[in-house]
Amino acid sequence: MTNLFLHFSPAIYGAGTSRAEIFEYIEMYYNPRRLHSSLDYLSPNEYEKRLQQQAAA
Repeated sequence: MTNLFLHFSPAIYGAGTSRAEIFEYIEMYYNPRRLHSSLDYLSPNEYEKRLQQQAAA
């Protein structure tokens, strides 16, 4: 689906809108869920949740 969006979006919405929507997808959906090796293979959301739990303990 993402490939389809990237293929047709510039023709329909223009390059500026496409870039904004791609940025939103990456920052709001992909990166928060992606596992990061520098975070002990946790997602940023899970890592932050664990830090907050440790700080509260």
